[in-house]
Amino acid sequence: MKMYKNGALTGTKTDGHEPNVLTRTHHTIGAFNGGTGSFMDGTIAYVKVWHGVELQQSDVTDLYAPDATPMNGPACSADGLSLDGTNDYADIDDWEWGGTTSFEVYVKCDGFNSYSRVFDFGSGGGSDKVYLANHGTTSTIGWRVCQGSAGYQDLTTSKWDYSTWTHAVFTVSGTNMKMYKNGVLVGTQTDGYEPNVLTRTQH
Repeated sequence: MKMYKNGALTGTKTDGHEPNVLTRTHHTIGAFNGGTGSFMDGTIAYVKVWHGVELQQSDVTDLYAPDATPMNGPACSADGLSLDGTNDYADIDDWEWGGTTSFEVYVKCDGFNSYSRVFDFGSGGGSDKVYLANHGTTSTIGWRVCQGSAGYQDLTTSKWDYSTWTHAVFTVSGTNMKMYKNGVLVGTQTDGYEPNVLTRTQH
């Protein structure tokens, strides 16, 4: 058993026990035994479970990093990163990634500038770029994956909801690209491209 805090290993146990594989009848966050007591006083940003996978130090480091630097004055609040659509954004530390990848976002769009980005990961130009935006000046979701400079594929089969929170997940594995909106599969592409594994210089 291992414990990591803020990306660093802080505790180990060598005489622990692996949980049995079964269907438990009580699953709660912030309370005990189906909500009968031991209530937490605080804020839980997220809880993630990797079934059948033991994360290694490098995995945990990647989860804790990268750091984001606000540029040109975006506002950070309890809701998240608030952007005015003029010139503010967040710059994220560079890291190596690629191959089979999934992206999850929770976004509220208050306007649709030309290809305004939710995120844009690349190194300048169009080579090896992966981005999520609105398509043109419409509310259509635009997700693009470029593999080098030779090939790219777009998936544009759903729309952002105006001034309403939208949960979306995007996956790419081999040539298969999928888009989920609010828990529902809304688009697939079978002739897509998997992003190359490399360190992009602009996130």
